[in-house]
Amino acid sequence: MEQRRICPYCMQELEAGEEQCPHCGRELAGRNPAGSLPEQPFSTNMVSFKSLFIDDLCVDKQARGQHIGESLFEYVKQQAKELGCYEVTLNVWTGNTSAEHFYEKMGMKTKERQMEYIL
Repeated sequence: MEQRRICPYCMQELEAGEEQCPHCGRELAGRNPAGSLPEQPFSTNMVSFKSLFIDDLCVDKQARGQHIGESLFEYVKQQAKELGCYEVTLNVWTGNTSAEHFYEKMGMKTKERQMEYIL
């Protein structure tokens, strides 16, 4: 089954082998490949599913309070549904309580907690 490829910047569908998005003009080299959606999880004893990961969702400080973030998140959810995804995921830095509250308001729930040990 061929994976559907999307630009990670503008969420538009891409043709195979494109190095630059024809829709937004962004360079795609080094992306996973050009925003393809990997099947999850990577285990042989679990059911695979598609997951859309949000790398960054940002609203300029001067534009906040105008429900732009809500509109962006609703758009991402719609795109994920159209791509046949089971879920939308993202990471939130510890201490970024405004982002945590926003995503909880959008209906997201904590899935896991990642920890690190810096050498």
